[in-house]
Parts: sequence; C-alpha cells; structure tokens
Amino acid sequence: MRSLALPESNLSLFTVPKTGGTTIASWVHFLRTDCQEPGGNVYDAGWLWSDEVQAEKLRIRRDPVDRFVSGYRNFRDKRGLRLGFAEFLEKFEKLMEEDPNIHHHFQAQHLYYPHAIEDYDYVFDFSRFGEIKQFLEQLTGRRLPAWQHQKARFSNFEVTGKQVDRLREFYAKDYELGFCESSRPEVGAKSFSFPKAKVEKGGSFAVISWRRRIGRGVTWQRWRTSFSFFGN
Repeated sequence: MRSLALPESNLSLFTVPKTGGTTIASWVHFLRTDCQEPGGNVYDAGWLWSDEVQAEKLRIRRDPVDRFVSGYRNFRDKRGLRLGFAEFLEKFEKLMEEDPNIHHHFQAQHLYYPHAIEDYDYVFDFSRFGEIKQFLEQLTGRRLPAWQHQKARFSNFEVTGKQVDRLREFYAKDYELGFCESSRPEVGAKSFSFPKAKVEKGGSFAVISWRRRIGRGVTWQRWRTSFSFFGN
C-alpha cells in the first residue's frame, strides 16, 4: 500500500477511503509545495505518494459503520448513486464485485493496511480529526488551512438497528483488529498531548479516541450529531 509522504518529517501517512484522505493529501501538498493549494484533483499529483516507508508511520481509523454510511452519502451526493439506503445495503456486496469504485470505497479497512496496528507510531481516530491537523502543525512548524474535502450533505434516510447489526457483521474483522475507534489500548505508539501536542520519542501511548454508542432505529440526522462531527 502506498502512503502519503512527508520526507522532511520522516513520516508516512496511511489513509483509506472515507477516513479523511483527501484532506490529508491536500495538507501534504500544501506542506511540500511551500503553501500552495492543490488545483484540480489532488489525486492527480501522484508524486505525493510513495512506496518507500518513512521512519515513522501514521494511520487513521474510523468506525466501520460510520465509514459505510459516509461512503453511501458521498456516492449519493457526488457519484450518481440513486439507490435508497436499504436497497444499497441489500445489494452492496454484489455491487462491490461488479464496480471497482464501489469496491475501493467500501471494502474493509484491514484489507488496505500492510502493517499490524502495533507497528504504527501514531494512530488517530477519525472522530477527532482536528487533532491530526494539530499534530501535523506541531510536527512541521507550519499552520495548515482549515480544509474539509469530500463533505457529503445527503441525509434523507434512516439507519436502523438491524442495519447496524448487518454492517457490524460484515466488518467484523475490522472490529476484531482494532479498526473501530477506542476498541482497545494501543501498544508501540508514541505519546503526545493536546493542546500543545508535544511529541515524546519512545513514550507510552495516550489513547486519542472516545467510545461511541450506537442507538437502535436512529435517524441519520441524530446519528450524525452523536456519531461523526467531522462529516466526511
């Protein structure tokens, strides 16, 4: 898996679809081009990614159900999808086999990552995305723009408890391997504190996450308020 590279900071940043990757890529472009905003599609700037892994690795994880719902909203807003949520959930495994773009955005997170969770120096939860920005600013000494790319607005649907159970079953391996937020204490990562975000080499890991609770039969509007304030 290729990663976004910050060679001057000896850092590789690993992201997967719907974990803030477009925003992260835009920040990396900003940092590597002397504060220039990427024009057009940032993914056309292939030089931002590298097969070479830097000395330190950063990873972002997102609750799998939240990530799926976000992906659905994105496809409704920006990619021409017209299926209702219940119909899409019923058909998405078959659609993943037929459509590489759907497969790319909805396959489980653990299938993307080449390293075990304990091999990453920094593990961030998507629900606290602002802390990634703060960490990068402290690491590079540069102030980053408050960009938020790929924000979806479609919200006219419900997510029921049975649908949540269906998705938790499909993404069971993600939950088992720690890709749900605050699933278990991490090991091997360096500690840092906020708001100063001081990086301590070789320190213990301070969990930067919070445990979510999934209600039964909640509407997406309520889900969004309690489940994902970043909104990607």
